[in-house]
Amino acid sequence: MEHGPARTIQVPLPTLSSFFAYDALQPGELGYHHIEHLVMDQQNAWLDGYALRMRDGLPLLVEEAGGRVDGYLMDFRDPGEGFSAVSAYASRKHYRWAQGGLEFRTDAGLRRASALLGRSPGSGSEIEHLNRWSSADDPVFAYGVPVAAAIARPWLDATNVAQPWEALFHLQAAYLLTWTAVERLAALRLGPDAEEPTALVRRLRDMDGWSNLFQRARVRTGNRKIFDSRDPQDAYKLDDDGKKAWDFWYAVRSNLSHRGKGARRDLEIVREGFIDVHDVLRLILLQHANGVARTWSRVDADGKQRDWLLRDLLVTSAAGSCLVHRG
Repeated sequence: MEHGPARTIQVPLPTLSSFFAYDALQPGELGYHHIEHLVMDQQNAWLDGYALRMRDGLPLLVEEAGGRVDGYLMDFRDPGEGFSAVSAYASRKHYRWAQGGLEFRTDAGLRRASALLGRSPGSGSEIEHLNRWSSADDPVFAYGVPVAAAIARPWLDATNVAQPWEALFHLQAAYLLTWTAVERLAALRLGPDAEEPTALVRRLRDMDGWSNLFQRARVRTGNRKIFDSRDPQDAYKLDDDGKKAWDFWYAVRSNLSHRGKGARRDLEIVREGFIDVHDVLRLILLQHANGVARTWSRVDADGKQRDWLLRDLLVTSAAGSCLVHRG
């Protein structure tokens, strides 16, 4: 089971029984699992006179004349427990409760409900010209991940690499771009204020169904190890159960700015690590970011027939490779 975030919004919980979700807590979105078991009823609703601003991938509800924001009104079986769960998920740095609630429109009429407003919306955010937010429309997920795949594809076949340094640097760029998406996924899935980014990513291993996702991505395990140069006895190993996979992949990420071995050895490690993380990320988004496949079908049509997984494109492997990791 996935564990709850460590920090909560430090304001009094709302007293109304209904909650308006417009972010990752919407049904079918990356964070809905935090409250799904507490929801008794839900319906489409919209809020006039408000708009969405975006700050580092997080939607913020703000007042805006002539604006409209669509989302879901949800009734909790136990309002206290429900609002506590919402508060535990949301970032106290980015959100605050709308005291007294707001008035929403539904097909059945007007309803007053609680909602999270953006905190300091004018700082580091910009207006988003859409009525309903979806993680499937997030540019990092929708376009960044396909761009990473496009950068990497020409360099996945080790038998055709005549210039290993050129290949290595292309794959490094693709790997780092993919990690931007991984860290955003972790924040939206687990709560943006839960922990520092590295610890947050590690907790992706606690996702329901993680073992199945790891197997579906056909991650190669075997004798893949990364040693910490500060202590040669300390190694990161990619085990068959995938429990330490994110530690291993993050160690590869940390090594990118530290040369220490030949280009070809590093190239094999980064190639394998990129394919692992890319394919796992694609599977998670296909399962939890409703609609992302529609965008990928347009911007990355070549990969649709294999569900955008790159493992089949890898011609050679780097079984048994080791890499010195400098944290």
